[in-house]
Amino acid sequence: MKKNKITKLTLCVLLMSMAVAMGARTPVEFRINGVSIVCNSSNTVIPERMNESFLKGVYCGSINELEGKQVFISDVRYTDNYSIALLRVDGYFYSVTYKHEGGIIDGVLLLRKGDILIAKDDPDHPQIHMREKEPAITVEKNAVTVTRNFVSVVDTGRGGPSITEEGCITTKYAVDQSGKFSRDKDSSHSKWTERENMSIPGRKFDNPNGREKVSESNNCRTISNGWNVIKFFTSPASDESVIGHLEAILNSSWCNASKKNDKVSQRLDELWQWQKGMIYRNPGLWLSWFTNHCDSRASALFKDKLNSDESFANWLKTQVKNHRNKKERKAWEKLIE
Repeated sequence: MKKNKITKLTLCVLLMSMAVAMGARTPVEFRINGVSIVCNSSNTVIPERMNESFLKGVYCGSINELEGKQVFISDVRYTDNYSIALLRVDGYFYSVTYKHEGGIIDGVLLLRKGDILIAKDDPDHPQIHMREKEPAITVEKNAVTVTRNFVSVVDTGRGGPSITEEGCITTKYAVDQSGKFSRDKDSSHSKWTERENMSIPGRKFDNPNGREKVSESNNCRTISNGWNVIKFFTSPASDESVIGHLEAILNSSWCNASKKNDKVSQRLDELWQWQKGMIYRNPGLWLSWFTNHCDSRASALFKDKLNSDESFANWLKTQVKNHRNKKERKAWEKLIE
């Protein structure tokens, strides 16, 4: 019976794809997360009343933010144990695994459009100008792959060569038999091009092959410490080491608190937004961690920003009240009273 059920689900998706390819307008119904969804195109809209059930515990932010928003299903795959989907809301792409009878197993924020621009942001490289190229996302039954593409232009100053880097960073998430995500090691590719500056008469360019020098490697030179920020907010919901990632960022040169300037303040504000979103996603994990790491940089950032965010503070009080660990709950009640 179970195999027949999966076969029917797979057939629904096949029919859905055929209907789109043939330009048909006939709606196709398929099941995911224990409910039936009617598909009219390659980007199926989840009924708004179901937004929470499809993203709660995965969405990086208050679930109330999904009110009035359209959540699209762009791709679905089925296995005997779970279904895996690619969801899109605004410029954010998520992958989520669901039980066939209904319920979220795990999920991950794969990509925020334009987030690759964070990766080059480093105090030691202000001369790098980067633009995003179209990213690519591939969903399989047991894996999801995300490739971020970019082009960087390096300002070498007056008289210097013209330098560009065309690069990509690919992140692969494996999905185990239970439907849990784990992040594999990232892979990169870079095409580095140096061209002679023609504005300097008689300039010699140290390249026996002419005025252009091209090299390729597996290391993107214009990607810096900002990539760790992307790795932080694209951690799977089931990854309990995510707070350690944030602590490492706060202790890196990307967020050098000893340099009291507008750039550092801007980075701390951005990190706070991501930290807040991750706390919304899994408050219990963060409440437990902060209790045992009260002197951490992550705790300091939290305490510094909490009083200026009334809506979040009120929500957090409710989470503390319902927190199961009595010792941690008492500690938090004193902190936010």
